[in-house]
Amino acid sequence: MTLDIEHFQKVTLLREMEDRGEDGYAIVADYMASLTAANREYRLRELKMSGRSPYSSSLYAKYSGDMPAWAFLELTSFGTLIDFVRFCARRWGDRLLEASHYDLKRVKSVRNCAAHGSCLINCFAERGAARGSASSGVSRRVAAVGIPKATRRKWMGNTAMQEVATVLVAHSGLVPEGSSRSRAASELAEMFARADGETEALPDKGPDAAARSALEFLRRLTESLGLVK
Repeated sequence: MTLDIEHFQKVTLLREMEDRGEDGYAIVADYMASLTAANREYRLRELKMSGRSPYSSSLYAKYSGDMPAWAFLELTSFGTLIDFVRFCARRWGDRLLEASHYDLKRVKSVRNCAAHGSCLINCFAERGAARGSASSGVSRRVAAVGIPKATRRKWMGNTAMQEVATVLVAHSGLVPEGSSRSRAASELAEMFARADGETEALPDKGPDAAARSALEFLRRLTESLGLVK
């Protein structure tokens, strides 16, 4: 799901540039010029590293001297995409887009967790461990689910839950109907079905019931967002 969000954020950003009449080369040049010397050098090294891949070497070789936005987004990391989103938001005075850049940071955190095979579900037991609050947009969508306020406060006071909820909200907003959304719906439904069958590993009572309770919270959120029918 996080890869879908990254992809469709790029698509949305490119469409917005076109609608605003942006020059794809100029906006990348302006972004690079806005960076500090150290950050600019970091982004350039990142692009060069992407150019060593057999899948993107020809793209880098063709455009490394003067890069259009579409090529830049193909070659950059998720982290650079997030920074570029913020740059575009401030360039256009788009507050919603700037707010989404903070949500994308949380999406990236979940993606990194999954990429490293970390056990996310264990983190749900760390109640009241949130380092901050979810964005107002995510909080509004969670509030619309109809879950009691005390339950929402309990789970959204957990950093891992905040980040997973942000992924779900971002996916529902960015990813259109189609194969990507259908695949995510199928995988989510399968996860909840497996959880329903794991009554021994995921008890609904006792000190180890937090994981099942967390999954029930996520189930209600995914259903409310239309991610699972």
